Amino acid sequence: MKPLMRYHGAKWKLAPWIISHFPEHHCYVEPFGGSAAVLLNKPMAAREVYNDLNFEVFTLFNVIRDEKMRTELLRLLAMTPYSRIEFDFAKDVPAMHVNRSSNSGYRCGDESAVMIAHALLVRAQMGFGSAGATRGNTGFRLDTARNGTSLQALWNDLPENVLSVCGRLKNVIIENARATQVMQQHDREDTLIYLDPPYLHDTRQTNNAYAHEMSEREHEFLLELMKKSKSMMIISGYDNDLYNDMLQGWAKSTRQTAASSQNGSATRNEVLWISPNCEQRQINLFGSDV
Repeated sequence: MKPLMRYHGAKWKLAPWIISHFPEHHCYVEPFGGSAAVLLNKPMAAREVYNDLNFEVFTLFNVIRDEKMRTELLRLLAMTPYSRIEFDFAKDVPAMHVNRSSNSGYRCGDESAVMIAHALLVRAQMGFGSAGATRGNTGFRLDTARNGTSLQALWNDLPENVLSVCGRLKNVIIENARATQVMQQHDREDTLIYLDPPYLHDTRQTNNAYAHEMSEREHEFLLELMKKSKSMMIISGYDNDLYNDMLQGWAKSTRQTAASSQNGSATRNEVLWISPNCEQRQINLFGSDV
């Protein structure tokens, strides 16, 4: 499936490799859903849960799944030119359409939801780098020196990409909550939870690329919760001492990947830490010869 949007830390290129490590499962949960790159490319499970604390991303997926709102979003996308003015305007749209309630979090009506979803896609696709969708500091993306498919052509293909996603999301529960809360709600032995949290700050150069960053202490709390879980757990990240120390006894799988940096692209080691529950699940299903 083609990427729905450019998103910081998205796993579109790595998705097949990540999915190849997934054990059999009844329920699939992504607490840090982001662009849903892995979920959209994996075989459908009986139960699936997408979650992201970013209200704008949550809104986008709700709009895509709703036929009436999706139709209006597609109409707006078809009418929107690839332009700097549209990109600059999209930066201010969420503040104009979101109401903040101390009791129920963020809220918006259908019309505002469509505007938020549209603005998110504009920022994601027209912003330089991958931080436009996550509210990172980025400028307008030009392509006069680019070979191959133009950025305008890629933008014009976006409505088709949206349509390809909506069918896959039909039976997915879409949440807007803290990752740890969602993990605890679905903690069962036949649940697979794939986590792709913001990278640890000391493993990357930019520390403000995500709408909701995580401190090292929050990473520690997350890892402790994972270790106590009954679910099968797989977490992504760049290789680091904290994860290696706290997840001793977990299997590791490593793959080199290209990552953007201040000096251009760089090669990094993307790691999957795989809980013992994953292997045990396979043994229980297929016997000790697996």
